[in-house]
Amino acid sequence: MYPGTSTPASRKGDAAHWVGSQMIRSHCRGKLDFPKLIGTDPAGTVITPEIYQSAEVYYSDVAKVINATRIFGGDHIGIEERITCPDISEHNWGTTDCFIWDERNWTLYGWDFKDGHKFVSEFENFQMIDYVSGILSRIGINGANDTRATVVMRIVQPNVYTGDEAVREWRVNAAALRGYFNRLRDAAYRALQGENNLCSGPWCKNCEGRHACPAARKAGLDLYEAVVPLGVEELDPESLGLQLSIVRRAIEQLESLDTAYTAQVTALINSGKHVPGWSMEQAYGHRKFVVPDEQLFAMGDALGVQLYDKKPISPAEAERRKLSKDIIASMTTKPSFLKLTYDSGTAARKVFGSWEKNQF
Repeated sequence: MYPGTSTPASRKGDAAHWVGSQMIRSHCRGKLDFPKLIGTDPAGTVITPEIYQSAEVYYSDVAKVINATRIFGGDHIGIEERITCPDISEHNWGTTDCFIWDERNWTLYGWDFKDGHKFVSEFENFQMIDYVSGILSRIGINGANDTRATVVMRIVQPNVYTGDEAVREWRVNAAALRGYFNRLRDAAYRALQGENNLCSGPWCKNCEGRHACPAARKAGLDLYEAVVPLGVEELDPESLGLQLSIVRRAIEQLESLDTAYTAQVTALINSGKHVPGWSMEQAYGHRKFVVPDEQLFAMGDALGVQLYDKKPISPAEAERRKLSKDIIASMTTKPSFLKLTYDSGTAARKVFGSWEKNQF
Protein backbone atom coordinates (compact mmCIF):
# COMPACT_ATOMS: atom_id res chain seq x y z
CA MET A 1 0.00 0.00 0.00
CA TYR A 2 2.90 2.35 0.70
CA PRO A 3 5.81 1.68 -1.68
CA GLY A 4 9.17 3.32 -1.06
CA THR A 5 9.66 6.87 -2.29
CA SER A 6 12.81 8.39 -3.71
CA THR A 7 14.58 10.91 -1.46
CA PRO A 8 17.89 12.79 -1.79
CA ALA A 9 19.41 10.37 0.74
CA SER A 10 18.15 7.27 -1.09
CA ARG A 11 19.34 8.63 -4.45
CA LYS A 12 22.77 9.32 -2.96
CA GLY A 13 22.84 5.78 -1.57
CA ASP A 14 21.81 4.33 -4.94
CA ALA A 15 24.56 6.32 -6.65
CA ALA A 16 27.18 5.09 -4.16
CA HIS A 17 26.07 1.48 -4.72
CA TRP A 18 26.26 1.95 -8.49
CA VAL A 19 29.78 3.38 -8.29
CA GLY A 20 30.87 0.59 -5.94
CA SER A 21 29.42 -2.12 -8.17
CA GLN A 22 31.09 -0.62 -11.26
CA MET A 23 34.44 -0.56 -9.44
CA ILE A 24 34.08 -4.23 -8.50
CA ARG A 25 33.09 -5.24 -12.03
CA SER A 26 36.06 -3.29 -13.44
CA HIS A 27 38.35 -5.09 -11.01
CA CYS A 28 36.98 -8.46 -12.09
CA ARG A 29 37.63 -7.54 -15.74
CA GLY A 30 41.15 -6.41 -14.90
CA LYS A 31 40.41 -2.93 -16.24
CA LEU A 32 40.36 -0.30 -13.52
CA ASP A 33 38.64 2.38 -15.61
CA PHE A 34 37.41 4.34 -12.60
CA PRO A 35 37.78 7.81 -14.23
CA LYS A 36 34.73 6.93 -16.33
CA LEU A 37 32.67 6.99 -13.13
CA ILE A 38 32.99 10.77 -12.86
CA GLY A 39 29.72 12.46 -13.82
CA THR A 40 26.33 10.98 -13.03
CA ASP A 41 24.88 7.55 -12.36
CA PRO A 42 22.19 6.04 -14.65
CA ALA A 43 19.47 7.82 -12.63
CA GLY A 44 21.15 11.19 -13.16
CA THR A 45 22.54 11.66 -9.64
CA VAL A 46 25.81 13.61 -9.62
CA ILE A 47 28.77 11.52 -8.43
CA THR A 48 30.30 13.78 -5.77
CA PRO A 49 33.75 13.21 -4.24
CA GLU A 50 32.02 12.03 -1.05
CA ILE A 51 30.05 9.37 -2.97
CA TYR A 52 33.17 8.27 -4.84
CA GLN A 53 35.29 7.98 -1.69
CA SER A 54 32.55 6.09 0.14
CA ALA A 55 32.21 3.59 -2.70
CA GLU A 56 35.99 3.19 -2.83
CA VAL A 57 36.06 1.97 0.79
CA TYR A 58 33.47 -0.69 -0.09
CA TYR A 59 35.22 -1.71 -3.30
CA SER A 60 38.63 -1.97 -1.61
CA ASP A 61 37.34 -4.49 0.93
CA VAL A 62 35.67 -6.63 -1.73
CA ALA A 63 38.80 -6.45 -3.92
CA LYS A 64 40.93 -7.91 -1.11
CA VAL A 65 38.75 -11.02 -0.98
CA ILE A 66 38.60 -11.29 -4.78
CA ASN A 67 42.39 -11.23 -4.96
CA ALA A 68 42.78 -13.70 -2.08
CA THR A 69 40.27 -16.22 -3.45
CA ARG A 70 41.11 -15.62 -7.14
CA ILE A 71 37.39 -15.54 -7.93
CA PHE A 72 36.85 -13.01 -10.72
CA GLY A 73 33.61 -14.26 -12.24
CA GLY A 74 31.18 -17.12 -12.69
CA ASP A 75 28.50 -18.42 -10.35
CA HIS A 76 30.67 -17.99 -7.25
CA ILE A 77 30.43 -14.20 -7.24
CA GLY A 78 27.33 -12.01 -7.30
CA ILE A 79 27.26 -8.20 -7.65
CA GLU A 80 23.96 -6.36 -7.12
CA GLU A 81 22.22 -9.66 -7.82
CA ARG A 82 18.63 -10.62 -7.03
CA ILE A 83 18.54 -13.46 -4.51
CA THR A 84 15.47 -15.60 -3.86
CA CYS A 85 15.14 -17.17 -0.41
CA PRO A 86 12.85 -20.20 -0.85
CA ASP A 87 13.80 -21.70 2.52
CA ILE A 88 12.22 -18.65 4.18
CA SER A 89 9.27 -18.10 1.82
CA GLU A 90 8.51 -18.42 -1.86
CA HIS A 91 7.71 -14.68 -1.76
CA ASN A 92 11.00 -13.74 -0.10
CA TRP A 93 13.78 -12.16 -2.14
CA GLY A 94 16.25 -9.29 -2.06
CA THR A 95 19.17 -7.73 -3.89
CA THR A 96 22.51 -8.51 -2.31
CA ASP A 97 25.27 -5.93 -2.71
CA CYS A 98 27.98 -8.53 -3.23
CA PHE A 99 28.77 -12.11 -2.27
CA ILE A 100 31.67 -14.49 -2.94
CA TRP A 101 31.53 -18.26 -2.41
CA ASP A 102 35.04 -19.57 -1.79
CA GLU A 103 34.37 -23.25 -2.42
CA ARG A 104 37.99 -24.24 -1.83
CA ASN A 105 37.76 -23.08 1.80
CA TRP A 106 33.99 -23.51 2.14
CA THR A 107 33.59 -19.86 3.12
CA LEU A 108 30.78 -17.56 2.04
CA TYR A 109 31.48 -13.82 2.12
CA GLY A 110 28.61 -11.35 1.96
CA TRP A 111 28.67 -7.54 1.95
CA ASP A 112 26.09 -4.94 2.85
CA PHE A 113 27.23 -1.45 1.85
CA LYS A 114 25.51 1.29 3.87
CA ASP A 115 26.30 4.80 2.64
CA GLY A 116 24.20 6.57 5.30
CA HIS A 117 25.17 7.92 8.70
CA LYS A 118 23.07 5.67 10.95
CA PHE A 119 25.03 2.87 12.59
CA VAL A 120 23.98 -0.63 11.51
CA SER A 121 25.31 -3.60 13.47
CA GLU A 122 26.80 -6.55 11.67
CA PHE A 123 25.94 -8.91 14.53
CA GLU A 124 22.65 -10.78 14.08
CA ASN A 125 21.79 -8.57 11.11
CA PHE A 126 18.59 -10.16 9.81
CA GLN A 127 18.75 -8.51 6.40
CA MET A 128 22.10 -10.19 5.75
CA ILE A 129 21.00 -13.45 7.38
CA ASP A 130 18.05 -13.49 5.00
CA TYR A 131 20.33 -13.07 1.97
CA VAL A 132 22.68 -15.74 3.31
CA SER A 133 19.75 -18.15 3.46
CA GLY A 134 19.10 -17.62 -0.23
CA ILE A 135 22.75 -17.89 -1.25
CA LEU A 136 23.29 -21.09 0.75
CA SER A 137 20.22 -22.58 -0.88
CA ARG A 138 21.52 -21.65 -4.32
CA ILE A 139 24.95 -23.24 -3.83
CA GLY A 140 23.51 -26.40 -2.29
CA ILE A 141 24.37 -26.01 1.37
CA ASN A 142 21.75 -27.34 3.76
CA GLY A 143 21.33 -29.10 7.09
CA ALA A 144 23.29 -32.08 5.83
CA ASN A 145 26.54 -30.20 5.17
CA ASP A 146 26.25 -26.72 6.69
CA THR A 147 28.58 -27.53 9.60
CA ARG A 148 31.45 -27.44 7.08
CA ALA A 149 30.70 -23.91 5.91
CA THR A 150 31.77 -20.58 7.40
CA VAL A 151 29.76 -17.43 6.75
CA VAL A 152 31.41 -14.00 6.91
CA MET A 153 28.92 -11.12 6.87
CA ARG A 154 30.49 -7.70 6.40
CA ILE A 155 28.92 -4.29 6.92
CA VAL A 156 30.68 -1.39 5.19
CA GLN A 157 29.82 2.06 6.59
CA PRO A 158 32.34 4.74 5.59
CA ASN A 159 30.16 7.61 6.83
CA VAL A 160 29.42 6.49 10.38
CA TYR A 161 31.44 8.41 12.94
CA THR A 162 31.01 6.37 16.12
CA GLY A 163 34.59 5.29 16.63
CA ASP A 164 33.87 1.91 15.05
CA GLU A 165 35.71 0.56 12.02
CA ALA A 166 34.25 1.39 8.61
CA VAL A 167 34.27 -2.35 7.80
CA ARG A 168 32.98 -4.77 10.44
CA GLU A 169 32.30 -8.48 10.14
CA TRP A 170 30.38 -11.25 11.86
CA ARG A 171 31.97 -14.65 11.26
CA VAL A 172 29.82 -17.65 12.12
CA ASN A 173 29.43 -21.30 11.25
CA ALA A 174 26.55 -21.79 8.80
CA ALA A 175 24.91 -24.35 11.08
CA ALA A 176 24.67 -21.71 13.83
CA LEU A 177 22.32 -19.72 11.59
CA ARG A 178 19.58 -22.38 11.60
CA GLY A 179 17.78 -20.75 14.54
CA TYR A 180 17.75 -17.38 12.78
CA PHE A 181 16.39 -18.98 9.61
CA ASN A 182 13.62 -20.58 11.69
CA ARG A 183 12.64 -17.20 13.13
CA LEU A 184 12.48 -15.66 9.66
CA ARG A 185 10.50 -18.63 8.35
CA ASP A 186 8.03 -18.45 11.23
CA ALA A 187 7.56 -14.69 10.82
CA ALA A 188 6.92 -15.10 7.09
CA TYR A 189 4.40 -17.89 7.71
CA ARG A 190 2.47 -15.90 10.31
CA ALA A 191 2.43 -12.79 8.15
CA LEU A 192 1.09 -14.69 5.14
CA GLN A 193 -1.56 -16.33 7.34
CA GLY A 194 -2.77 -12.91 8.43
CA GLU A 195 -1.56 -13.34 12.01
CA ASN A 196 0.20 -10.52 13.85
CA ASN A 197 0.58 -8.61 10.61
CA LEU A 198 1.20 -5.31 12.38
CA CYS A 199 4.01 -5.45 14.89
CA SER A 200 5.84 -2.32 16.01
CA GLY A 201 9.57 -2.18 16.66
CA PRO A 202 12.80 -0.47 15.59
CA TRP A 203 11.95 -1.30 11.95
CA CYS A 204 9.15 1.29 12.11
CA LYS A 205 11.78 4.00 11.61
CA ASN A 206 12.29 3.03 7.96
CA CYS A 207 8.73 1.94 7.16
CA GLU A 208 6.86 3.97 4.54
CA GLY A 209 3.51 2.98 6.05
CA ARG A 210 4.15 3.90 9.68
CA HIS A 211 1.94 7.01 9.52
CA ALA A 212 -1.07 4.78 8.79
CA CYS A 213 -0.15 1.87 11.05
CA PRO A 214 -2.31 1.36 14.17
CA ALA A 215 0.43 -0.75 15.80
CA ALA A 216 3.03 2.02 15.39
CA ARG A 217 0.55 4.64 16.59
CA LYS A 218 -0.47 2.60 19.63
CA ALA A 219 3.14 1.81 20.50
CA GLY A 220 3.91 5.52 20.48
CA LEU A 221 0.83 6.84 22.24
CA ASP A 222 0.74 4.19 24.96
CA LEU A 223 4.23 5.06 26.16
CA TYR A 224 3.56 8.45 27.69
CA GLU A 225 1.00 10.57 29.57
CA ALA A 226 0.02 8.34 32.50
CA VAL A 227 -1.65 9.38 35.76
CA VAL A 228 -0.74 7.47 38.94
CA PRO A 229 -1.36 8.01 42.66
CA LEU A 230 0.99 10.45 44.35
CA GLY A 231 4.06 8.76 45.79
CA VAL A 232 7.74 8.02 45.43
CA GLU A 233 9.11 4.80 44.00
CA GLU A 234 12.81 4.03 44.17
CA LEU A 235 13.89 1.53 41.53
CA ASP A 236 16.41 -1.24 42.11
CA PRO A 237 19.25 -1.54 39.54
CA GLU A 238 17.50 -4.27 37.52
CA SER A 239 14.24 -2.31 37.30
CA LEU A 240 16.10 0.90 36.51
CA GLY A 241 17.97 -0.75 33.67
CA LEU A 242 14.73 -2.20 32.29
CA GLN A 243 12.94 1.16 32.47
CA LEU A 244 15.80 2.92 30.68
CA SER A 245 15.67 0.35 27.84
CA ILE A 246 11.90 0.90 27.54
CA VAL A 247 12.33 4.68 27.46
CA ARG A 248 15.05 4.47 24.81
CA ARG A 249 12.84 2.24 22.67
CA ALA A 250 9.91 4.61 23.20
CA ILE A 251 12.02 7.56 22.05
CA GLU A 252 12.95 5.72 18.85
CA GLN A 253 9.31 4.81 18.25
CA LEU A 254 8.10 8.38 18.82
CA GLU A 255 10.83 9.81 16.59
CA SER A 256 9.67 7.47 13.81
CA LEU A 257 6.07 8.63 14.22
CA ASP A 258 7.19 12.26 14.39
CA THR A 259 9.00 11.94 11.06
CA ALA A 260 6.01 10.26 9.40
CA TYR A 261 3.34 12.62 10.73
CA THR A 262 5.46 15.70 10.04
CA ALA A 263 5.67 14.70 6.39
CA GLN A 264 1.93 14.06 6.21
CA VAL A 265 0.91 17.32 7.91
CA THR A 266 3.37 19.32 5.82
CA ALA A 267 1.98 17.81 2.62
CA LEU A 268 -1.62 18.58 3.67
CA ILE A 269 -0.85 22.21 4.53
CA ASN A 270 1.13 22.71 1.33
CA SER A 271 -1.83 21.40 -0.64
CA GLY A 272 -4.05 24.06 0.94
CA LYS A 273 -5.77 21.99 3.61
CA HIS A 274 -6.21 23.15 7.21
CA VAL A 275 -4.66 21.10 10.01
CA PRO A 276 -5.80 22.47 13.39
CA GLY A 277 -2.92 23.72 15.54
CA TRP A 278 -0.32 23.53 12.76
CA SER A 279 1.01 26.01 10.22
CA MET A 280 4.01 26.62 7.98
CA GLU A 281 6.10 29.58 9.08
CA GLN A 282 9.13 31.29 7.62
CA ALA A 283 12.40 30.32 9.30
CA TYR A 284 16.01 31.20 8.64
CA GLY A 285 19.20 29.19 8.78
CA HIS A 286 22.70 30.31 9.68
CA ARG A 287 24.58 32.65 7.38
CA LYS A 288 27.07 31.04 5.03
CA PHE A 289 29.63 32.30 2.55
CA VAL A 290 28.60 32.00 -1.09
CA VAL A 291 31.91 32.92 -2.75
CA PRO A 292 34.53 30.28 -3.69
CA ASP A 293 37.01 29.44 -0.94
CA GLU A 294 39.94 30.79 -2.93
CA GLN A 295 38.24 34.19 -3.33
CA LEU A 296 37.31 34.25 0.35
CA PHE A 297 40.85 33.45 1.47
CA ALA A 298 42.34 36.04 -0.90
CA MET A 299 39.95 38.70 0.46
CA GLY A 300 40.94 37.87 4.01
CA ASP A 301 44.67 37.91 3.22
CA ALA A 302 44.32 41.30 1.52
CA LEU A 303 42.59 42.73 4.61
CA GLY A 304 44.87 41.01 7.10
CA VAL A 305 42.20 38.66 8.45
CA GLN A 306 42.71 34.88 8.40
CA LEU A 307 39.43 33.35 7.18
CA TYR A 308 40.37 29.70 7.46
CA ASP A 309 41.46 27.17 10.07
CA LYS A 310 42.14 24.13 7.85
CA LYS A 311 38.71 24.94 6.36
CA PRO A 312 36.72 28.17 5.86
CA ILE A 313 35.53 29.77 9.08
CA SER A 314 31.92 30.85 9.63
CA PRO A 315 30.66 34.41 9.00
CA ALA A 316 30.13 34.79 12.75
CA GLU A 317 33.77 33.88 13.39
CA ALA A 318 34.83 36.32 10.66
CA GLU A 319 33.00 39.07 12.53
CA ARG A 320 34.79 38.13 15.73
CA ARG A 321 38.07 38.47 13.82
CA LYS A 322 37.08 42.05 12.95
CA LEU A 323 36.24 41.60 9.27
CA SER A 324 33.91 44.42 8.16
CA LYS A 325 30.22 43.55 8.51
CA ASP A 326 29.52 45.19 5.13
CA ILE A 327 32.12 43.00 3.43
CA ILE A 328 30.72 39.91 5.14
CA ALA A 329 27.20 40.83 4.04
CA SER A 330 28.36 41.08 0.42
CA MET A 331 29.71 37.53 0.49
CA THR A 332 27.06 35.70 2.51
CA THR A 333 23.50 34.55 2.32
CA LYS A 334 21.01 33.55 4.98
CA PRO A 335 18.90 30.65 3.68
CA SER A 336 15.20 30.77 4.40
CA PHE A 337 12.77 27.89 4.50
CA LEU A 338 9.27 27.02 5.64
CA LYS A 339 9.07 25.24 8.98
CA LEU A 340 6.16 23.27 10.40
CA THR A 341 5.13 24.97 13.65
CA TYR A 342 2.67 23.91 16.34
CA ASP A 343 0.55 26.34 18.29
CA SER A 344 -2.03 25.21 20.81
CA GLY A 345 -3.84 28.54 20.51
CA THR A 346 -1.38 30.75 22.36
CA ALA A 347 -0.58 32.87 19.31
CA ALA A 348 -4.25 33.45 18.57
CA ARG A 349 -4.96 34.31 22.21
CA LYS A 350 -2.12 36.81 22.16
CA VAL A 351 -3.50 38.50 19.04
CA PHE A 352 -7.11 38.59 20.19
CA GLY A 353 -6.09 39.42 23.75
CA SER A 354 -4.24 42.48 22.53
CA TRP A 355 -7.24 43.46 20.38
CA GLU A 356 -9.64 43.17 23.33
CA LYS A 357 -7.33 45.21 25.56
CA ASN A 358 -7.22 47.97 22.96
CA GLN A 359 -11.00 47.93 22.61
CA PHE A 360 -11.79 48.15 26.27
